[in-house]
Amino acid sequence: MFKEAFITVLCFIGIYVIFRILIRKNELLAKRLIVAGLTLTLFLNIGYNVHAFFPTLMLDGINYLGDAKGNLFLYNKESEFRDQILFPVLQNRTVHVDESADFYSLFFRTFADGAEDVTLPEDERAALISAQDTLSFSAPFKVVNLMNYAFPAYIEISEIPYLYLDEAGLSGEAVLIAVSDDTGNLYLFTEKTYREVTGHE
Repeated sequence: MFKEAFITVLCFIGIYVIFRILIRKNELLAKRLIVAGLTLTLFLNIGYNVHAFFPTLMLDGINYLGDAKGNLFLYNKESEFRDQILFPVLQNRTVHVDESADFYSLFFRTFADGAEDVTLPEDERAALISAQDTLSFSAPFKVVNLMNYAFPAYIEISEIPYLYLDEAGLSGEAVLIAVSDDTGNLYLFTEKTYREVTGHE
């Protein structure tokens, strides 16, 4: 640590000497270089903070932040509430909600860009649920007990359902397919994965 501090001090001394010489020879150039250096330092600092700190920024380490849907930086994969990834995912996407997942219909109408009730054939629904291993994200869907206003048939449940999400396939996909199994677990597939699993062209 002492070595790094010593090198930093030497760098500042070197920069100071160089600018003192520049100011004597060409004051205007020296001022422009100082402004450019400070501006570059500012942008580098902002860039570093965005990269290193904002993705894990939590306003509160415990409180659920799902309602803050305008801030995409709120998602923290280390959070107790990993299912909050769903809120930025639903922005600018439409969800086709199979009748098996009608318990979640109001939730999607509230938070997605659009929601449409559909009825999938039983064999397609079974194929999708069986393909849960193709979904790259899963987490307890604690929102069910935390945001009861988004669930019209809300009751206190002892068994928290799981959220399974086709996170790896989200890029460029504007439509999601939602199905649910008999225990209330929610499966969200992209339209592309849905077609692959069900054999649709």
